[in-house]
Amino acid sequence: MDILNRLAAYSGSAILDAATERVVTYAELSQSASSLAKTLDRREAGLVFCLVDGSVASIVGYLAGLMSRHCVCLIDASMAMPMVERLLDLYQPGWLITPQSQQMFARPLVLNCVDDSGLTLWQLQSAPVGEVNSLNKLLLPTSGSTGNPKMVRLSAQNLDANAASIVEYLELNATERPILSLPIHYSYGLSVLNSHLLAGACLTLTPDSILQATFWDAFRKHECTSFAGVPFQYTSLLRIGLEKFELPSLRSMTQAGGKLADAAVQRIWQRSQNSKSPFRFFVMYGQTEATARMSYLPPGSLPSKLGSAGIAIPGGKFSIHSTEPGSKIGEVVYSGANVGLGYASHRADLTLGDERGGVLHTGDLGYVDDDGYLFITGREGRFAKVFGLRLSLADIEAAIASDVVAVAASECVVICHDANLVDPAATRRQLADKFRIHHSAFKLQAVDAIPLNANGKPDHRLLKERFGGT
Repeated sequence: MDILNRLAAYSGSAILDAATERVVTYAELSQSASSLAKTLDRREAGLVFCLVDGSVASIVGYLAGLMSRHCVCLIDASMAMPMVERLLDLYQPGWLITPQSQQMFARPLVLNCVDDSGLTLWQLQSAPVGEVNSLNKLLLPTSGSTGNPKMVRLSAQNLDANAASIVEYLELNATERPILSLPIHYSYGLSVLNSHLLAGACLTLTPDSILQATFWDAFRKHECTSFAGVPFQYTSLLRIGLEKFELPSLRSMTQAGGKLADAAVQRIWQRSQNSKSPFRFFVMYGQTEATARMSYLPPGSLPSKLGSAGIAIPGGKFSIHSTEPGSKIGEVVYSGANVGLGYASHRADLTLGDERGGVLHTGDLGYVDDDGYLFITGREGRFAKVFGLRLSLADIEAAIASDVVAVAASECVVICHDANLVDPAATRRQLADKFRIHHSAFKLQAVDAIPLNANGKPDHRLLKERFGGT
């Protein structure tokens, strides 16, 4: 892999841990990952589960998995243990990497080692069933920390292709110093890590929230050059006065993980034009199924292309598949070397190879204008992007013991229900705990009756028109 080959080639700093002031060089990062990979390779090719947080150790674990002969699956280390146990049952990995030595697993594990980076390596006693197709190199969850077993299968080529395209259109080089503000088990956060490692840049890690002054103190102290965020993060920053932030070292801001309101995009773009401290602002569009990025809006296209998801990344192409004759709006179909192999829901699916052939039917509705700019107008599938994480609306409905329907809205999920059956405050707390996101993500709307279609099922399209907008 190009990403891995570059690790040993670069001589500078790879990671700076703002909490400890520890600096890890590319040589040290490569050596630590390589040492752990050799231990992993004591078993025949299979699957490694890597529980990750925002630490240097988690990055080492991820890279070790890539260096090994195995396929590696990234799991949020803060996920509730019963959910992790369920995934272990379904996927039967041979190895388990955790960032802490004390984990309360309900199954027999063999402690193999605790390495210098702080990682703990466990062997699972039960023998895995079924081979893993060598094309499968990485599994990424489709629904954040919810425990949904559906994973996206990615190849080494997918990772390299997407990282290389991002390096090209963002014009990244070894002088960049991004601050890692998104988790690496999330495709957007992982793409920031991969692309900057490919470019030889130094990533700054901090445990602090973007709403804490200490986050931005670290940004300034270590002269960070870029920030990547999802709509909720940018909306929050605008609420506390992003326009007033003094960030002399800032070169670029990037946004993905769902549509950011046009008014917010306009405000950030206007701030980026500040003559005293200008920076580039990139609006981007992507899906985990395409490794991460599929399009970007060049900063020079604002404000004339406000509302657009931009143009295809280098090596990518969009087409629109419409079922209505004469309509320019249809399903957005993307083609490129970064399109993943397919899905997995359990161990047996890892025998599968490339099911997509470089073509992804996104499930999004949209059109491409005469200049080649993509505009997203809606969504065919039943998912919602909430705080940058994609949640299954079916999972949300199943989490509530009542007759409810979930529909997607702008940066929130609307629950339509009989007010006599659901306690709004208690339900929001329940959903917040279940899906590990802030309760403000959920808006409850009472209706007299849930409209049904001809099949007697909830009419999701009508509900979305009434309560979810576009």
